[in-house]
Amino acid sequence: MSRRSPLAVWLAVAASVAALAPLGQAEELPPSQVPSSSRIVAVGDVHGSIDGLTSILQESGIIDEEHRWSGGDATLVQEGDLLDRGVHLQEVLDLLMRLEEEAPRAGGRVVVLLGNHETMNLLGITRDVNRDAFARFAGPDSDQRQHQALSTYLAFERQRLADLGEAPAVSAEAAEQWLALHPPGFVEYAEAMGPEGRYGSWLRQRPAAVILGDTLFIHGGYGPALAGKTIAEINARVAAELATFDETRQWMVSEGLALPWSSSIEMVHQAQREIEWIGRQPPDTVPPERRARAERLLLNWNSWYLVLPDGPFWYRGLASSKDAPSQDEVAALLDSLGVRRQVVGHSPRRNGRIESRYGGRVLLIDTGMLKPVYGGRPSALEIVGDHLAAIYPGERVDLAPQPATP
Repeated sequence: MSRRSPLAVWLAVAASVAALAPLGQAEELPPSQVPSSSRIVAVGDVHGSIDGLTSILQESGIIDEEHRWSGGDATLVQEGDLLDRGVHLQEVLDLLMRLEEEAPRAGGRVVVLLGNHETMNLLGITRDVNRDAFARFAGPDSDQRQHQALSTYLAFERQRLADLGEAPAVSAEAAEQWLALHPPGFVEYAEAMGPEGRYGSWLRQRPAAVILGDTLFIHGGYGPALAGKTIAEINARVAAELATFDETRQWMVSEGLALPWSSSIEMVHQAQREIEWIGRQPPDTVPPERRARAERLLLNWNSWYLVLPDGPFWYRGLASSKDAPSQDEVAALLDSLGVRRQVVGHSPRRNGRIESRYGGRVLLIDTGMLKPVYGGRPSALEIVGDHLAAIYPGERVDLAPQPATP
């Protein structure tokens, strides 16, 4: 399986012209390190499986039969990848958003982390969204909104072609392809995931990682590429990258270089078109303001944590035998953070069981909850002091003794 994110692979083409842009300012995130409660329950990748999520939360005593918080002063950690592939995205998001409000009333806490599928969607990349999930966002006027969006796209593309000195004609085939990629409900979905949307605004405030007591929770993993970085620094950088993306897209829309729902990939494509066109013109014929605009388009996207193959969202080295760090490397990384272990998702376990690696210093908890796609089952990791247990539907397994606190 490829270890490179889809955006990073595509952006390798543009790397030769990239220059790092200043990162925007982000709103304050939840603390990177908070005291541990007496009980922590961690759940891995959900991918729209509302039945899987509710069943394991009930099995773990976190919610009752009415799906209300019943976990007392426990801390629930969800490791990201709520989105994509499954259908019931709204139900999953709504449940966790509600539990986040309910838990503190009982002394508990809910911590939801970003996964790589959240970062993809926040960057406008919807290639893995289930088409039936789009339909669930659709309203009574979705067909009309879809065709209005198509008209906006066609007008935008004709103008871009004219700006680049090409014939402003868009084929019927291109229009049909656009409709296929943007079905009814897409516009509403894009709005919901936008910076002002119900889900997008909430997700943009989720951290990439958190330390609870002596345990680090992070979606892809804390690997050698992150050595020397604190969790606070990682969270701040991720938030700044998201803010920069949102600001850049808004600016490109105002300049006629992007649409409100344009993905980072589409934005880079438009930047490349503009830069290549300028490169073909005699130096004195390009207006200074157009050159200045092009300079702002030189973004080094593929160095961002949001897409970095070995970054906090996409790293798979801890879960694989290929390119895996040594046990000493993992120990040194975790010791530098002052934690006993790290808990990661992202890499589904083929046997549907939580796996302990590196002498108990790495716990892999993505057990393929979305069964139609991954063939796995729901699970949760319970941490109570020095005792760890894996929880499955109708089954509880104590895990091996854990390493001492560094």
